[in-house]
Amino acid sequence: MATAPQPSDGVESPRLRRQIAPPTPIMSARSALVLFAHGSRDPEWVRPFEQLRDTAQQQAPNVVVALAYFESAAPDLNHCVRTLAADGVTAIQVLPLFLAMGRHLRTDIPALAERIKLDYPGLNIEFLPALGEAPEFVAALGAIALRVAR
Repeated sequence: MATAPQPSDGVESPRLRRQIAPPTPIMSARSALVLFAHGSRDPEWVRPFEQLRDTAQQQAPNVVVALAYFESAAPDLNHCVRTLAADGVTAIQVLPLFLAMGRHLRTDIPALAERIKLDYPGLNIEFLPALGEAPEFVAALGAIALRVAR
């Protein structure tokens, strides 16, 4: 059994990456994108995230697109990463679906990223900047706000 490549630069946290850089292209069936949302006990709350996952999977069929939640919903990130690794995924990008730089993005998620890195040293795991930091997302929200204000 071949071992997965070791990450060369470690896990980057959203807190440390202030400049928005385009994500590293992932084109292999051994790659995954994890959409990482906050979570809620309300089953209706997860539906838009499931739709986002399904849409992303249709648009990127060569990449496994998965969902994980920080709290109050399943699966959590550790379970998601464990499942992906068991399925042969060797490279994972984690996109936090958080809008603002609150406590979770400043402290909780970077700490979680370090734990995940230690738990899965054979995986190449990259934590991307949060969705709310993406200029395209901010522009889309602005356009929606202007549209509804008319």
